[in-house]
Amino acid sequence: MGQLVINKKTLKRIDWTIVGRIITSLHRDSKMKRTHVAMKCNLAYDKCILYLNWMKLMGLIKSEMDLEGFETISLEEKGYEIFQNQFAAKEFENEIAMI
Repeated sequence: MGQLVINKKTLKRIDWTIVGRIITSLHRDSKMKRTHVAMKCNLAYDKCILYLNWMKLMGLIKSEMDLEGFETISLEEKGYEIFQNQFAAKEFENEIAMI
């Protein structure tokens, strides 16, 4: 008989800097695969998936299948609003600092 495997990994608390990095990356590139999100945000893949699942549950992101059959992640309207309200000014400050 097969064993029932339960995923014990869940988010204990939300790190808003990680949420900000994901939202900012998706705002810049519009659609990304899950592995690309993890690489751009400097996250371990399993931790990134936990955050993406939570963000999807909150209505911040959506996932779609592209023409090649890969799942891509993009921001929902609520995600764009959070970017504009919380993270757009910080991104602008970072761009100015690089000049």
